[in-house]
This record gives sequence, C-alpha cells and structure tokens, in this order.
Amino acid sequence: MSRHTIGLPMDPELGTYTERAMPEQFPAHAAEFVLQPGSLLFVPRGAWHKTEALTEALSLTFTFSAPTWIDLFTAALRGRLAQSSAWRATANFVTDPERAHEARETFDALLAELAHDVPNWHAADILRATEAGH
Repeated sequence: MSRHTIGLPMDPELGTYTERAMPEQFPAHAAEFVLQPGSLLFVPRGAWHKTEALTEALSLTFTFSAPTWIDLFTAALRGRLAQSSAWRATANFVTDPERAHEARETFDALLAELAHDVPNWHAADILRATEAGH
C-alpha cells in the first residue's frame, strides 16, 4: 500500500505487514518489457518494477491508486468520529508522564463508546459515506 525504492529505508507502515526484508537489488530473473513510442504499460499495485530509457526519451507517468478496504473504512471512521465533540477534543496529557493516566482513561472511554457503536454499522452506510458511494 506504500511505495518502496530499493536501497532506501522501508516505510514504517510497510514494515508492519511485510514478511521479508526488502531486496537490496532488482532480481536478475525479472521479466523485461520493451516499449515502443506510443506504448502504454499498466503496473498494478505491489508489482516490483524499474524503468530505463536506452535513448533520449520523454515519458509520462500517471499514478492511480484504487482505494483499499482500509481506505474506505478509515474515511468512514473519521467521518463518524468527527460527529462527536468528545472525539474532536484535543488529546491532552498524552505525552505528560504525570497525567498520562488521564489521557488513557479518556481514550479508553472513547474506545468503549466506539465498541458500542460499531455493531450498528453496515457496509452500505459506510460505502455511501465515502467516494465509493458517489
């Protein structure tokens, strides 16, 4: 879901769901596609690829990222939480060791409220509240 460039550090989020270390170099056995002037190539999400121009060239890259279920859900979740003044309140004391217990208690109360609300959610309502529903 996030981009990675060989040789650069891995995005922290990507590291949470990647089962192996990222390669240090492009695999020698990779398929090669040679494009001609006017050609178009679609590279799907998650496909390793690199480009190389053998002569002077001009290329245009259009990036289109189709939403994931995570994208749809988090957009709906944010919209739902934004309706509550308690969720919109400033997250006070989170970094203050002497008052962090207050922050945890507040957050626990908000999560309990959310846990009570979530069983009433339905896919059709969530999708209607996102771009997918328009």
